[in-house]
Parts: sequence; structure tokens; C-alpha cells
Amino acid sequence: MSFIIPFLVAFFLLPFTQKFLQTAERLPEWDNRIKYARFIAFGLLGVQVVTSFDYISPPVFFFLLLLVAIPSYLLKDKVANARLMFWMIVPLGIIFLIDNLFEFWTPKFHNTHDGFFEASKGIALTASFVLALMARNQQKELNKQRLKLAKEEENNRILEAKKLDLEYQVAERTAELTQQKEELQHALEHLKETQEQLIQSEKLASLGELTAGIAHEIQNPLNFVNNFSEVSVELIGRVERRKRESQRKTRRGIGRRNIGRYYSKPPKNQPPREACGEHRDGYAATLTRQFRQKRIG
Repeated sequence: MSFIIPFLVAFFLLPFTQKFLQTAERLPEWDNRIKYARFIAFGLLGVQVVTSFDYISPPVFFFLLLLVAIPSYLLKDKVANARLMFWMIVPLGIIFLIDNLFEFWTPKFHNTHDGFFEASKGIALTASFVLALMARNQQKELNKQRLKLAKEEENNRILEAKKLDLEYQVAERTAELTQQKEELQHALEHLKETQEQLIQSEKLASLGELTAGIAHEIQNPLNFVNNFSEVSVELIGRVERRKRESQRKTRRGIGRRNIGRYYSKPPKNQPPREACGEHRDGYAATLTRQFRQKRIG
């Protein structure tokens, strides 16, 4: 086997497998093994080129195919096209294995049917290459869909965050509006109470003014009555004093004068003194009684 096929496997297929299967994330141990195997393969192929020892290429080739087949099989349930990758490697390895076995054990038969073996290897390589392209395209589509889904999830997450933020703002604004409404309601109730108090105060003030006016209007006649009563009482007092003085003078006059002369017939058209005194006393008593009743009433 020529060193070119193992070299192409080590140079193209191994990096493609690492990228396609994402072994660095899913299988880090096998990823490191593949890296080290590439360097070893390049070294052994270099030895073959220098020493012209043709038996190095087949083991290197099958070893590299094994390194590709094992991660593909392990990730066949986790990666969408890992199964396709596995079935791309297995037929290629089987055909090359048959070719090398016939070449080693029956070289005459292999040389006789060399065209058939070369065609089989060509078909296997072509099929593997086509399958690799299909897997790559499917992987690209899958990556696009994954990126699209990731972008949609990110957008949904951003929208959800914005939604939560808006809900929080709406709730906060609603709470503020509710608080303002309650404050305005309290202020309105306070204004109503103040208005009612002002109305009551105005009513009381008007009632006070009306009462003061009525009291003033009532007070004027009362003052007049009180003043008149005081004057009347003073006049009555004077009349009583004069009555007492007149009685005393009358008693003194009776003791000094002659009783017969005092009780003599008065001149014509002149009332007797006793009659004048009695009339005066009765008039004074009547006035006194009437003014006292008026004052008490």
C-alpha cells in the first residue's frame, strides 16, 4: 500500500472526524488520542518514505481507521450523523483489508485481478468521500438549525426577560398608581370633611350672627324696659318717701292743732284733707303694685 492513502487519512479524515463529532467536547480522551495518533502516523509514514519499507503503511492506515470508527460508534446515539460516519469507515476498512490480505497471501491472484481490487478500492473511496460530503452537509444544516434554535432560544430568553421586566414595571407602576389613587382618595375625603366643617362653621357663624342680631333686637326693648323699670322704681321710691314724710307731717300736725278745727267743714268745692290723703295713698300703692308686676314679668 502506498503511503499516500494513510497520509490523506491522517491529514484530512482525522481532523474532519474531530470537527464533525466534536470530540473535544464529547470525548476529550479520544480527541487527545486522535491528535497523538496523527503525529505518530506522520512520523511512521516519514520513516517509510525514507527507508522505502512498504509494510508500514497498511498498519498505520487500519489503525487510523480504527481511531475514526470507535468515536463514531460511541457517539452514534448522541450525534445525528455519527452512525453515517461509522458506516462510511467500516466498508472502506473491509475492502482495503481484503485487498491487503489477498496481496499478502495470494499475490498472483491479486496481480491477476488487480483491476477488480483497484476498482473496489476506488468505489469504496468514492463512496466514503460522498458519504463524508453528505455527512458534512447534513452537519452544516444541523449546525445551522442548531444555531437558529439557539438564536431563537436567545431571542425567546431576551423576550422573556423583557416580558418579566415589563411585567415588573407594570406591577410597579400599578402599585404607584394604586398608591396615588389611595392618596387622592384620602385627600378627597379630607377635602370633603373640610368642606363639611367649613359649611358647618359658616352655618354656625350665620346662626351666631342671627342670634346676635336677635339678641340685639331683643336687648333694646329689654334695656328700655330695664331703664324704665329703674326710673319707675326710683320714682316709686320717691313717692313712698314723700308718702312717709307726708304721713309724719300729718301726724305731727294732728298733735299740734285743734282737732275740731282740723276736722271742721272745709270750704265749698274743696275736698277734705283726709280724702286727699287717702286718694293719694291708694294711687301710690296701685302704681307700686303695677310696676312691680311688670318688672317681675
